[in-house]
Amino acid sequence: MNKKTKVVFISAMTRVAWGGSEALWHGAAMRLMERGHTVGISVKARKPLPSPVIDLCQSGASLQAHHPYGLIGSGLLHLRERFLPFWRKHARLESWLRSFQADLVCVSGGNFKDGYWALEILNRLSIPYVIVVQANTEWLWPSDSERERLLRIYRDAKAVFCVSRANLDLLEDQLATRLANAEVVRNPFNLDWDQPSSWPVESEPLRMACVGRLEPDAKGQDLIIKCLARPEWANRAVEVSFFGEGASSQSLEELARREQVLDKVRFCGNTNDIAGVWRDHHVLLLPSRYEGLPLALVEAMLCGRPSVVTDVAGHCEVVTDGIEGIVAKAANQALWNDAMERLWSQKMQLCEMGGRARTRARLEFPEDPCAVFADKLVDLID
Repeated sequence: MNKKTKVVFISAMTRVAWGGSEALWHGAAMRLMERGHTVGISVKARKPLPSPVIDLCQSGASLQAHHPYGLIGSGLLHLRERFLPFWRKHARLESWLRSFQADLVCVSGGNFKDGYWALEILNRLSIPYVIVVQANTEWLWPSDSERERLLRIYRDAKAVFCVSRANLDLLEDQLATRLANAEVVRNPFNLDWDQPSSWPVESEPLRMACVGRLEPDAKGQDLIIKCLARPEWANRAVEVSFFGEGASSQSLEELARREQVLDKVRFCGNTNDIAGVWRDHHVLLLPSRYEGLPLALVEAMLCGRPSVVTDVAGHCEVVTDGIEGIVAKAANQALWNDAMERLWSQKMQLCEMGGRARTRARLEFPEDPCAVFADKLVDLID
């Protein structure tokens, strides 16, 4: 661990400026610089840059802004030389990578296709690289031509990191292969490891929080709203707070208005005070349609809060139905409604569930996941 290295982090994040999927590489970059390693970062060109990127630069990281494109069809890919201006828009990234002379490059993506443009450059230049896959879903299946190209990229990686076992298993199914270089890593959290949150003094109303970007295609907030509109919830003392922002914030609020549940829901925007959220709320709701293993779940569990989750990705790797929370078998309205009914019927046991959730989280997650990941990256360097 005394060797000093040069490590580059490339973020494939494109939809939003910053998100939970960025926390792992950001934290690892900080840990490496604290230990005296040289770090470069490449993120999508934006104005203004996200504040965590600015923090990295102020800490000594070298910055390169890129203009990403997706995993394009094989026909266009073979014609890239004919469309040289399109292809060469990554010339500056390639030039920067050549001049930086990194010992290792970490490409972090939301799904297994993200960052293909960067991975292809690294593969062609024979620069050692690792891949981080933060989320996965059954509907993101590669075509045969995509699979052929992805197989080469993934097999040539020094390592492939997924944030849940379920996502790694699905990735191997999608590529129809076993990845001997793949393993599971844990995402970090924005909480004090040793400071549990006391249970809210007031038991009514039952205050539930959904923490995540307001994008129902991924996070399923519509299932919560539709559930609250059912007759059995009309006279129950409950309140749901949505924390986060996203592309569907207005439509979700309109849905809540149409379903006449605005008296039961609050749209609170983003917050950096996660501990504050759990001082005031009893239960986490995560009706996700696809995931990795979300920070929001880990943070709620560390604060001693039970959760209602869907059986996707890594949720059931840390939540057992009836033990640390309630599990809906799928992101389906009827199944979600059933899970919420079971939550309500067990509301007197929620504090006990939360205690078990905190114990489970401390067993499943290291105290500093970013430091663990930074160690793994340095160990991969020849």
